[in-house]
Amino acid sequence: MAKTIKFIQKTSTIDVRINVTNNSEELDCLLISDVHLDNSKTRRDILNNHIKEVEKTNGIVISGGDLMDLMQGKFDRRSSKSSLMDIHKIAYIDDVVTDCSETLSQYNVHYILLDGNHETSVLNRLETDPTRRVCQELNNKGITATYGRYQTFIRFIFEKGRDRKTFTLAFHHGAWGGKITKGVLSVIRYASIYPDADAVWSGHTHDGWYVTHPQYKISRTGKLSQRLQHHIKTGTYKDEFTKGHGWASEKLVMPSTCGGFLMKLKYHKKKNESIITPEFKSRLLAFDS
Repeated sequence: MAKTIKFIQKTSTIDVRINVTNNSEELDCLLISDVHLDNSKTRRDILNNHIKEVEKTNGIVISGGDLMDLMQGKFDRRSSKSSLMDIHKIAYIDDVVTDCSETLSQYNVHYILLDGNHETSVLNRLETDPTRRVCQELNNKGITATYGRYQTFIRFIFEKGRDRKTFTLAFHHGAWGGKITKGVLSVIRYASIYPDADAVWSGHTHDGWYVTHPQYKISRTGKLSQRLQHHIKTGTYKDEFTKGHGWASEKLVMPSTCGGFLMKLKYHKKKNESIITPEFKSRLLAFDS
């Protein structure tokens, strides 16, 4: 096997250690968010296609919050029983956690599951942690999975012998949006908040885009260089607009972006140095009718 993957969970970071045996290696990571898996409007067929692509390369699926909808609970003002699926009508929270873990366990991939506002709402109101519970059920099924919070740093550490090279992904579920700007103005804000991150990723607003932000860097020896910081916004898998009626059609008007991004990290060790080259491939699309 060319590479092995190990997760190390810390307070505010998750280390992904990739032990490689070759001088060149690649790691595929599917970045998705706002799946809202238990909502009846979620396109599980599209999600299935995207996960299967990463499954072919022994990759990692990273969910950036709101993997679960969790809005139909008894004390949730947003609840709408018409949105409930039959499999979630007995013990709602328990049913959703079980359905989510059973769905994800169908695939031979690694998982990193991060919190969104839908998960933290349940954690704060009901004092049960749905993200952690899904991870525990996946672990019990023999699936490698770990979890993180609303803001998490993920460090991808490629190791070959004594050589180590790190790529840092800063994640925040999302804070800024806008139907006109699509939240792109947040790039400068995130760049100032996470100046040392190689890439910054958010979701939440159901938009989708990729923007580069050039930066100057000065080494300890005073050498000046430039680099690109990569900014990724992932969409949703919940189609609220196709039928032309409901809260989203009346209040938001503009359809949401479906899908996420495939982040490919290319490790290459030369004689005196090693490099990681990131590549971001869009898996964004419009919901079909």
